[in-house]
Amino acid sequence: MSSNPFYVRVQITLEPPGLRLRSQPTVASAELGFEEPGALLTVIESETAASLKIGLEGKWIQIRDAQGREGYVAAWYVEPAGAEQGDATHSGASCETRPEDTVSPALVVPTPQELIDAINAERAKNKLPALKAHPALMKSAQKHADYMASGGGITHESADGSRPFQRHLAAGFPLAGDLTRGGFASENIVANPNMTIAEAIEYWYGDDPHTHTMLGDKYTHCGAGITVSGDMIYYCFDSARST
Repeated sequence: MSSNPFYVRVQITLEPPGLRLRSQPTVASAELGFEEPGALLTVIESETAASLKIGLEGKWIQIRDAQGREGYVAAWYVEPAGAEQGDATHSGASCETRPEDTVSPALVVPTPQELIDAINAERAKNKLPALKAHPALMKSAQKHADYMASGGGITHESADGSRPFQRHLAAGFPLAGDLTRGGFASENIVANPNMTIAEAIEYWYGDDPHTHTMLGDKYTHCGAGITVSGDMIYYCFDSARST
């Protein structure tokens, strides 16, 4: 490592307990602990490589924290903190907060209903019936968007390990199909800084499974959730068929 190590800071907008430190660059790996909002972390990979990943959903950065633990953190939950911070940067509590660290541009935050309307517009273009918003699916999708924004990462699994169809059933949705195989249910998720609904839909059009979640002809109902953390906007869209 160079004599002037490169640091990243955990976004101060994250809610406690903060950002998960994982043993490998994947949400499926073991959790080593949490890095509190505002904590400064020493990057132990190439500064150039790390700089290119900061803020990008799905990317991971290898770090060492103030307790000496080494692991990986989600690159979309950190921001650059420079290369010459001095000894005080080893603790988030001892780092002075600057105005530019706390002031973010105003975000235009869409509503879940706007997401549903936009997807139903895509269905209309393809001569498909509109999906009906269902209270249980709306509750399930919003809860999952909240979970992802709180530090869970971009994942279809909830904190308790439950999958989308299990969340729908727990919320009271009468899911049709073979429940041992997940029933007739599908979920799209995505997050990026300042991401618009149009950008989220464009991303989901990138492969067949995501497209099918929006345009599948076997689905009758849907739910949507949108949550903001810092400048990151988290989207969750669920489609399902009722009994």
